[in-house]
Amino acid sequence: MQAHPEDAADERDPNDPLDALAVRALRACIRIPTVSDWDPDRADRAVFEALLRELRSHFPLLHDTCEVERIAGDALLIRWPGRDPEASLPPIVLMAHLDVVPVGDESLWSHPPFDAAVANGHIWGRGALDCKGSRCPAALPRRPWSCCGNAASTRGS
Repeated sequence: MQAHPEDAADERDPNDPLDALAVRALRACIRIPTVSDWDPDRADRAVFEALLRELRSHFPLLHDTCEVERIAGDALLIRWPGRDPEASLPPIVLMAHLDVVPVGDESLWSHPPFDAAVANGHIWGRGALDCKGSRCPAALPRRPWSCCGNAASTRGS
């Protein structure tokens, strides 16, 4: 099987508008300190609301085309319906969480945890690799997100 040219690239193209959008979105999300706590009453609900607004502003096609349901407070369940609900193709699941653990000793950080600094070709910040990085298209396959408005061939549920 031959690899698709997009899959073969090790580096993202900084001149590609989709890459630039992904970088802007990820940096904006990192700057929102969605720090979780075992006690939900101690978590700052306003920052989670801000993050959800930020995600919608960066990915309007996703929110307008797919079925977006808010569950369990700050969680989003996003269903991308396929063209053929009877298709024999298996569904896929892309998951990410939106909260981050507390920073701890900031002096141990190479860059401030919520600055979303770009250094040495990388975005630095709390959540850049695990939660916010996997929610933003910077770490997700491009084609599914870029063709969301085209109702790609997936099973309907």
